[in-house]
Formats: sequence, C-alpha cells, structure tokens
Amino acid sequence: MPLMVWNDQLSVGIAAMDEEHKQLIRFLNELYDSVLVDASGESTDTLFKRLVTCNSEHFAHEEHLLTESGYPDMLAHKAEHDQISRWGIEAELDYHQGKLSVPPSELLRQFGEMLQEHIQGADRRMGEFLKQKEAEQRH
Repeated sequence: MPLMVWNDQLSVGIAAMDEEHKQLIRFLNELYDSVLVDASGESTDTLFKRLVTCNSEHFAHEEHLLTESGYPDMLAHKAEHDQISRWGIEAELDYHQGKLSVPPSELLRQFGEMLQEHIQGADRRMGEFLKQKEAEQRH
C-alpha cells in the first residue's frame, strides 16, 4: 500500500512541477515499500539516495523558476526547501550509519507529511503566483 497517493489536492497547476511532485511521490512510495520488505537491503540504499537526489534537483528547479519570475516570497520558500533538504540528508546519513531514532517506515511517513504540507502550502502559493504572472503577460 502506498505511503502517499497523488490527487488533485496536490496539484499546483504548473505541469512541470506537478510531474516532478508525482515523481517524488513515486520514489517515496518505492522506498517505503522497500523498507517494509527489508530495511537494510542494498536496493533500499539506492532508493534512499535517489529520493534525496530527486528532491534536491526538484527544489533547485523550483528555485530557478521562482528567481526568474521575481517571486516575492522566494526567501521563505527557499528556507522551507533548505529545511526539508537538510532533514532528508541527515535522515539518509542516520539510516546508512544505523542511527535512526525511529523505524525507517516512520521516518518516511514524516518525510511524506513534510512534502505534502510543503506542496499544499508554499508550492500552491507559488503556482498561483506563476499562473497569475503568465496570465498578465498574455494581456
């Protein structure tokens, strides 16, 4: 059973961002399935690295869009990215060193909650801004 399921409530209305969010959710679910089966397997290590890397690349892409568009809340948005990225990097390191304070499945549940909160909050506001900016440029 997936940890997180894509639905319209997670859409920010920007196709590229929605696709990247879907990919993050897919990777999160693959990793979650892997830790449920064998929390110490090599495939789990690979999946964890892939999730953290994909997340970092996604945030960099978002930040590029926000900088180009002159997004007024860029610093706050980037601060959220930095917090989530730091958490993910530290979680991956703790996982690899066997120093997790919670089971891996709980760790991923927490990450999913952070991701969902970010998408439905900061990313949705970003999407509205970008759509409004695009509409203004057409007129």
